[in-house]
Amino acid sequence: MLRLHAARERDRELNEESGFPALVRYLRQDVLGQAERLARRSAAHDLLSTADSLRLSVGSELQALQDPTTTPRLLVELEQAKARADDQRRRSARWQLTLSDGMTDLIADMEHDLRDRMRSVLREAEEAIDQGDPGAVWDQFSDWFEQRTASAVSDTFVWTDERSQWLARRVADHFSLEELRLPDLRTGDTEGVLDPVEPVPFLDPGHLGAGQKILVGMRGSYGGVLMFGLLTGLLGMSLVNPLSVGAGLLIGTKAYREDRETRLKRRQAEAKTIVRRAADDVIFQVGKQLRDRLRAVQRAIRDHFTELAEEHHRTLADSVQAAQKAASTFAAEREVRIRELRAELATVERFRAQAQLVGQEPAPAGHA
Repeated sequence: MLRLHAARERDRELNEESGFPALVRYLRQDVLGQAERLARRSAAHDLLSTADSLRLSVGSELQALQDPTTTPRLLVELEQAKARADDQRRRSARWQLTLSDGMTDLIADMEHDLRDRMRSVLREAEEAIDQGDPGAVWDQFSDWFEQRTASAVSDTFVWTDERSQWLARRVADHFSLEELRLPDLRTGDTEGVLDPVEPVPFLDPGHLGAGQKILVGMRGSYGGVLMFGLLTGLLGMSLVNPLSVGAGLLIGTKAYREDRETRLKRRQAEAKTIVRRAADDVIFQVGKQLRDRLRAVQRAIRDHFTELAEEHHRTLADSVQAAQKAASTFAAEREVRIRELRAELATVERFRAQAQLVGQEPAPAGHA
């Protein structure tokens, strides 16, 4: 509202006070800029990992060819590394068990968190309904309820993202690889999450016209006029007299107030039923999407670490095979192969240097 007022008045100071310029700067510079930096670092990490694998394979064969006497020791070291990789694959059952159990607990915790947050919203809504007539302010109340619901769902998804990252780190602890990269998990985005949820239904405000109010009062006052008219008739007075009319007015006023209270209680009960159904709909629809997203996270973590284990094992196995091949290479072929390997290693080093440049932060404008 402050920003809209500043726009109408063209008041720059009020616009800054609204906080929107700072928010826009943060989104452009930090959020979008951070996304670009993360993407660049991820690409650089993948390129460096590929370069290191190539360098290990080519360097192992080159070292064996340049110094044949070290081949037995190199073979022993590489066989030990291959044995560690085999052991890593055998231990896959443990990290997969950690992932399976952790995801089961995570789904249960997230569903409980969503229900708990929605229960808090529902309690606040029912307390607000009990404090007055919901029909008179139903539009504002519906907006507030939808905003609080969206905030609760957003908090649950943010916590889901944090817990997913924590689970990925727990699985990574089973691996002995250095500089182990984690999968890219993004579960905190709530765009479109509440689309399947129906809007809060309309509530009848319960306004009565002047004629309806008079009718309610007359319906109550009729019995009073008749009853006191009969009593005063024993004293020789007519059925309609000042005493019976006064009694009818008092009883009619009391009947109108009781009718108003009854209608208020009925609207409050109807409003509570509406918000409870809306909360149940949110829990049902959002809970389904939350479970689906966590299942996707489970598959992403599983595929990521399975690929890492196989890639590490494949790299070490190729190194062992290259060293074994180098040990049996004839002397006449050794020099030719050494030159080829040196050229390949130089190419790999240039590739790795370019990959390092990809991961570096770009120079600010004016400081290139």
